[in-house]
Amino acid sequence: MIIKKLKLENIKSYVNEEIDFTQGINFILGTNGSGKTTIIESIGLALFNFSKSTQSDMIRYNKTKASIEVDFIANDGMEYRVVRTLRPKTSGTVKIIDVAGNTELYSGVGEVYAFIKTVLKVVRTKDFAKMFEE
Repeated sequence: MIIKKLKLENIKSYVNEEIDFTQGINFILGTNGSGKTTIIESIGLALFNFSKSTQSDMIRYNKTKASIEVDFIANDGMEYRVVRTLRPKTSGTVKIIDVAGNTELYSGVGEVYAFIKTVLKVVRTKDFAKMFEE
């Protein structure tokens, strides 16, 4: 998998941020409290349904909605976008989009993460989120 882009809206310290990743190794560098961990946590939540924080804690203070978008190239060579919308005290929504056709393929936690497991060729895992944590 190659992560191409991360877009954060109202996620912790980020109001509206878009981060483009280059092919190869990318470094996340910044002072304490600048949002480095938020970038990693956002990728984990969007792609693997993993978060050490509650989803409500990911939402910027005094906001009622937040979103994380991750564009990635899967093992099948196709580019997909995961869109994770967060709302306080709810599980929010998640969907996966085929970027080339701008078509929604799946929505809902079960369908989206089953699809991601398939395109990433993850065959043996009981807990997908645990895989990211490890």
